Amino acid sequence: MKILLTGARGFIGGHLAEALLSDHHRLVCPVRAAPHDASDDARAIFVPVDFASCVRPEDWSPLLDGVDVVINTVGIFRQERGQSFQRIHETVPLALFKAARQRRALVIQFSALGADRNAQSAFHTSKRAADDGLRALADTTDRIEYYDVNSFLCPDGTCSSARGDGRNLYYDPGHFSLAGSWSVGEGIVRRDGVPAVFANLASLTSAPR
Repeated sequence: MKILLTGARGFIGGHLAEALLSDHHRLVCPVRAAPHDASDDARAIFVPVDFASCVRPEDWSPLLDGVDVVINTVGIFRQERGQSFQRIHETVPLALFKAARQRRALVIQFSALGADRNAQSAFHTSKRAADDGLRALADTTDRIEYYDVNSFLCPDGTCSSARGDGRNLYYDPGHFSLAGSWSVGEGIVRRDGVPAVFANLASLTSAPR
């Protein structure tokens, strides 16, 4: 598949890019500047993009030619000039999601734990706003599927950082441990089965546009 991956130079996006290339996918990676240590793999194209300025669907359209899947992993932990939580976590991703809908590309959004109905910080409320916007698009678009892991981690609206046996899910304040990730995935499958968005991924990406 041809995949547009944002945040490819970040912690999550970088590891995801390696995994996707190892599975023989082709990547289009919008980045602030083309990295000097970019992979020599011709299947990974790094495109310099001012992410904060891409606030309209048409800003993303040139990067979406032939793209089957859009994966958004971009996130910031502090606001800087021109890079507010609202712009980077909500306005820009929603423009990307709308452009993907126009191209009938599958969308995968990496949100954040704590972006639930009780979210209060600007970081979490901006993440929640993008999730809500994507959920609204999914309600009216057959190839934008929505699965919210918070429905498992936060069934009553409050997220837990512990597994059922009381052990912590994280290896630091911002990232799952490997054991925690497996625990969450196994728990979701045990409770709900494999989410349809993942079980049907092959058919979704191969369907005619």
